Amino acid sequence: MRVILLQDIKGLGRRNDVKDASDGYARNFLILKGLAKAATDAEIKKLNEEKSRRKENENALIIKLREFASQLSAESLEIRVSAGEMGELFAAVSGDKILEELRKKYLEQADLLEKTKIKLENPIKAVGEYKAEIDLGFGVITELNTQVSKTH
Repeated sequence: MRVILLQDIKGLGRRNDVKDASDGYARNFLILKGLAKAATDAEIKKLNEEKSRRKENENALIIKLREFASQLSAESLEIRVSAGEMGELFAAVSGDKILEELRKKYLEQADLLEKTKIKLENPIKAVGEYKAEIDLGFGVITELNTQVSKTH
């Protein structure tokens, strides 16, 4: 019996895969436990349409991410923090702090920053100019100039 998996099943397949399973296993376990549904022509057609729609949405998102990445690489983010007389910071600036400041500055694109990962060579411990690598997801990576300055 052909079934559409509703979730990942070890040894059988991943969610939304169409798989062949023995009739007893499909009816008495997979379908009964809500792990799969019968793969009728209509269900397979609906699944393919959903996959196509999801792929279109993903492609549109990647285009938005690339545009946002080019915007980020062209600008500089200023972060104001408390620092001592010699410019040493009282608390290091981490990737989380940079992400927080990005979310404040780019409110309209906050949804694009959901899966963002920021990489710094080292935590920022002094006033100055730094570069951070930003992975926006879906393979879209850019560099951000970050200016850390002392609050008055």
